[in-house]
Amino acid sequence: MTQSINRIIIATATTGGTFYPAGVGIGTLINLKPAKTNNITATAINSARSGKHIEIMKP
Repeated sequence: MTQSINRIIIATATTGGTFYPAGVGIGTLINLKPAKTNNITATAINSARSGKHIEIMKP
């Protein structure tokens, strides 16, 4: 039986911004072994502006 993977995308600021390292850190914590047993994966991505976060959420 194959289980689906729940993917979390953490949109941050630019790579030079304050929130990028925070987003990467949160993603790293989510990706630790306990999360893998729950089929969760997280990725931090940079974005140039806050409006981009809304665009990312659209299907």
